[in-house]
Amino acid sequence: MGDAMDGPPEKFQVSVRVPSDLVTSLDKVAAALDRDRSWVILRALRQYLAQEGGHILSEAEGSPS
Repeated sequence: MGDAMDGPPEKFQVSVRVPSDLVTSLDKVAAALDRDRSWVILRALRQYLAQEGGHILSEAEGSPS
């Protein structure tokens, strides 16, 4: 990550098709937290990448997890 002088991180738009029941759950969590759907999705993706995704990358790179 860059420091504060670098400005905000670059962002990309990603599209994904999601089952309606998952969108309903996302919206309920977002409403309970007074956040938007994107915030909930970003948090979930970061958590996945830090945990399961991180293990997958470690194995793919030949590093112990």
